[in-house]
Amino acid sequence: MKIQYQEDTKRFSDFSNYADAGREVMKAFDLEERFKIGKTLKFYYVDKDGDIISITNQGDLKEA
Repeated sequence: MKIQYQEDTKRFSDFSNYADAGREVMKAFDLEERFKIGKTLKFYYVDKDGDIISITNQGDLKEA
């Protein structure tokens, strides 16, 4: 899977755990300090119909 943050895109293996996904993405994009001060990390994906779908929990990640 590819994850983009601002203008930077990185490749990851598929995540099976939502919390692990957050930790790995924050580490890869060096976001740990930024998110300690109250910002929220949000994941989205584009489905086969081109709709943007949010991933906010383990169930959403599994469905994605």
